[in-house]
Amino acid sequence: MDSLDVFRIVGYLVAGFGGIGAIIYAVIRFSANQIAERLSAKYELKLNKELELFKSNLAGKQYISTTRFDAEFAIYRELSSAFFEMVLSVIGLFPLGIYTTFENKDAREKQEDENYAKASKAFLKAQNTLYENTPFISEKLDIQLKELLQMCNIQVAQFRNRYLIGLEDYVAQNQPEDHQRSKAILENWNKICENMREYLFSLDVVE
Repeated sequence: MDSLDVFRIVGYLVAGFGGIGAIIYAVIRFSANQIAERLSAKYELKLNKELELFKSNLAGKQYISTTRFDAEFAIYRELSSAFFEMVLSVIGLFPLGIYTTFENKDAREKQEDENYAKASKAFLKAQNTLYENTPFISEKLDIQLKELLQMCNIQVAQFRNRYLIGLEDYVAQNQPEDHQRSKAILENWNKICENMREYLFSLDVVE
């Protein structure tokens, strides 16, 4: 074997190892690219999910100024105070569950007169408060409060019948639906309070 053959053999070995190295390099590079692509896709998916969550949080929020929030809060507080007083007074005309009254006719009539005067006054106050603030509240809330007003107005009118037919006949004709209406009034008021609370908590004040 001469020197030329030796160099040829060495050349073949080098070329062989070089080819294998190229293949290994190509495999590593391909694998790295695959891993990078998968990591990128996974990270992109995570970012997209976080972006959608952020968007949904933004959609559920309403951003208003401090001045507007203070104004709306004052309106809702005024409405809540007036309507709570009305609901409490009107329910007192036809109480829920077991209730007591005076056995003495004169004492009973005096109590009935006071309850009626209190409920009538509270109804007018709630009605005026609503109409004064109607332009500044949502149409949905306006409708709900007017429906509650109507229910309370029916109760006051029903109770007013005692002056037309006399106390004894009125007590005898006192129907269960009047007390059921009191229950419905209270349930409606609780729903309205929940809606107002949800709305106020959905607001985010921007300084």
